[in-house]
Amino acid sequence: MNKGSFQLFIRMKNSRWGGMFTNRNSFKRSSFTKICMHVRNNIWKFGVYSFIDHIRLIWMIYTLYYLGLGFSFTNIGIHEMIFALVVVVLELPTGAIADLIGRKKALIYGCVLNAVVFISIGLMDLPIHFYIIAVVAGLAFSFISGADVALLYDSVKKVGRKKEYKKIRGKINTFNQIASIIGVFLGPIIYLINPRLGFIITGGIYLIAAIVISTMVEPYKQRKKLNIRTHWKQTVKGFNFTINHKQIMWLIAFFFLSGIGIEFFFDFWQQPLLISNGFDVKFFGIILAGMMAIRGLISWFTHKIEEKIKEKTSLILILLSQAVVFVLFGLDNPLTLLISFGIFYAMMAFKEIILEDYVNSHISSSNRATVLSVKSLIYNLITAGLYVGLGQFMDLYPLNKVLIGMAVFIFVGTIILFLFKNGSVYNSSTT
Repeated sequence: MNKGSFQLFIRMKNSRWGGMFTNRNSFKRSSFTKICMHVRNNIWKFGVYSFIDHIRLIWMIYTLYYLGLGFSFTNIGIHEMIFALVVVVLELPTGAIADLIGRKKALIYGCVLNAVVFISIGLMDLPIHFYIIAVVAGLAFSFISGADVALLYDSVKKVGRKKEYKKIRGKINTFNQIASIIGVFLGPIIYLINPRLGFIITGGIYLIAAIVISTMVEPYKQRKKLNIRTHWKQTVKGFNFTINHKQIMWLIAFFFLSGIGIEFFFDFWQQPLLISNGFDVKFFGIILAGMMAIRGLISWFTHKIEEKIKEKTSLILILLSQAVVFVLFGLDNPLTLLISFGIFYAMMAFKEIILEDYVNSHISSSNRATVLSVKSLIYNLITAGLYVGLGQFMDLYPLNKVLIGMAVFIFVGTIILFLFKNGSVYNSSTT
């Protein structure tokens, strides 16, 4: 370039026209920075949404509410079976929809449907209505399942904080437990005033959650339009990826074994255990508030605990602590029950964060919600039939025998699962 040409270039660069070309990259960088700033706000907004979601006024009383309406444990089992089967049918399609239309919209749909569910429960009392509500609840769960975790994980990833996910999730879960403390403390009080009122208020809470989600942004814009063809391709893509990924399938098996006892605990055992050990309903809130505090404390430090004891020990601890706790549940001693409740809630906090991070580290952003839905589908497919069977066992046999049976199941399952464990479950993660 000669001297004259160089001077001409400098003049063009400093001119308005020339600046349009030279500033193109800076404009892109500015746009990206702005997007990241909005995505960064997703993290604290998700925390607000999650906090609201965990103010569950009905959590400690819904089994008593069903039993008070004349339901048996078998009826409750049928209700949960219908819910699980709906999730099995809809989990994968709704997960694919979330990956195509956006996780934000999927979460809004799920929250609005949950509002309908809880308000309806508070207004209706015929068994057939509860079975219909179970269908709507399954649809709501299907929209939320996978989409919530995918939205948070991709937001964290987008702003370059992927390695901090367990820490961020742990802090969110700690505040979730504060919300749960509020819910379990107020729930029984509201129940004693009016058994229906807690369900109606919970429905209103989910409408507020939907409003909070509406202020969030998608971390990754979906480029494909939703139609039958793209939906089918997304569904098949996510399903094939999951079943052909050995580490994810192993984690799904682990997720089932570690989760089945927790599901049954909340759906069948928690409230009867407290009553059988002499605790009045009015004390439920105080007891469970303490348990939530333990869960919140463990959530805050989970990432540090996991760094110390490492992968294998973490996973074994999650399972064996459950087996031990279920044996302790059956001893019919109030003090032992409270101690075992504390261990159980601490284990749940640890499990939730650890498994969430392990699974997400293997999934690409483009089909994250779909794969997480496959996980949930497999889980609910297995548990659907178990609900009715367990409900019948609860009606026929003493609770302590049922609990010991669950402890044996988890202990034997732990041995079998780790015999088939192949390498690390989180190495070679998908970026």
